[in-house]
Amino acid sequence: MRRARVRAPTIEGAPGHDRGADFARSSQEPASRSRNVGSSTAPQLAVDIAVIDPSNTRAEADPWPERHRKRVHMAAGRGLCLGQTSRGGAFTFDDTFQPRHEISVSGIPSRARVSPDGRYGAMTVFVRGHSYAAGGFSTQTTLIDMATGTMLGAEDEDGDGGGRPGLESFAVYRDGSRFEAEDANFWGVTFARDGDRFYATLGSGGKTYLIEGDIAGRQARILAENVECPSLSPSGTRLAYKKRVGGGGLSPIVWRLHLLDLATMTDAPLAEARNVDDQVEWLDEQHILYSLPDEDPSTSIRPDIWQLALDGSAARRIASGATSPAVVR
Repeated sequence: MRRARVRAPTIEGAPGHDRGADFARSSQEPASRSRNVGSSTAPQLAVDIAVIDPSNTRAEADPWPERHRKRVHMAAGRGLCLGQTSRGGAFTFDDTFQPRHEISVSGIPSRARVSPDGRYGAMTVFVRGHSYAAGGFSTQTTLIDMATGTMLGAEDEDGDGGGRPGLESFAVYRDGSRFEAEDANFWGVTFARDGDRFYATLGSGGKTYLIEGDIAGRQARILAENVECPSLSPSGTRLAYKKRVGGGGLSPIVWRLHLLDLATMTDAPLAEARNVDDQVEWLDEQHILYSLPDEDPSTSIRPDIWQLALDGSAARRIASGATSPAVVR
């Protein structure tokens, strides 16, 4: 592919790791994409609109200039981009960033994830409402066969093989009994390394629950309460997530980032005192990435990417005008 110089998200102090970084650019900024030219054995960040190596920002032309992109994720050479375009709400792409399958979905983009083995993707959209902080929202979370672009888990209400695809068709259990609720919403899928097992959030009755699901068995079980947008660590032993700590009713909801040990089911707050409404991404076993609105009052509400170490040290901004980080291992 021909190389070209393009603008990229501002990198504010490269992370102390030999890694590249991918970020989906804010819609207010020119789109760009850079190819990581670092070590081929190190994890790389793969991205929607901009792929940035903090140590070398040689760039290529934007591969999807005609598409409106909101969320992106990539693993094992397969990517999923969730947006709103005239040709559909989402598409898969390969390791050269070439689109492979168009996926028709209606709603406001919210979350996107690809399993570590590249077999499955998950995408969440708001069917009603536009924010997890707003009351009365409704979501649709769909699983995708990344090889074919086919939606999995189609809900068949009348036996004709049709219906709305989504996790709503999975059987959910709590303490061994079937959990059924008409107001159930699912969002924030994160996959285990085997590709078949996943974690996600189930919302019902004003509460949120952490579920562990099995794609092959089309079922899930409730593990804990007050867990939203979980993200599984590379080792598969911990979940970083946002925990509701205040607000509700007429007051804005307040979340704080927490860490859950899956072996002991004990949780602890992380050293981020701001309100993070995002599904974090693990850079490695000791660092996470997430998006926050720009704190400069003179700018727009464009997002920035922040990196937080789990040793208790303060978070630092590593990219401006960017969102939706995705680490490619």
